[in-house]
Amino acid sequence: MFDINPRGRALLEFLSTTDLEILNQGNEPTFINSNRRKVIDITLGSFSVAPEVQNWQVSDEASMSDHRTADEIDLAVALLQEAITSSYEENCPEQQTKKYKGAPWWDHYGKSEEND
Repeated sequence: MFDINPRGRALLEFLSTTDLEILNQGNEPTFINSNRRKVIDITLGSFSVAPEVQNWQVSDEASMSDHRTADEIDLAVALLQEAITSSYEENCPEQQTKKYKGAPWWDHYGKSEEND
């Protein structure tokens, strides 16, 4: 049985309205300090990215924090960057820029003709 507090329930309700799902697997604590060991950190991914994240696990490497990192986070970051870049490239095609000819009311000395 899961120990889910009201904030966790609210998060699950929110996630049910999005294209996101929790990628965490297992119950290894993601937060450890001198008096608590809890699974409080989550990794989220879209339904299209989720199948790419396999073998998600909490890393045993030191993280310089009481929060531990996920081993596959680098892969998830790379996939997210790739998705953002390809989405941008598909939706924002490059365009030729026109050469700037200058404003007609501004002379070559940087003074406005209107203020003379």
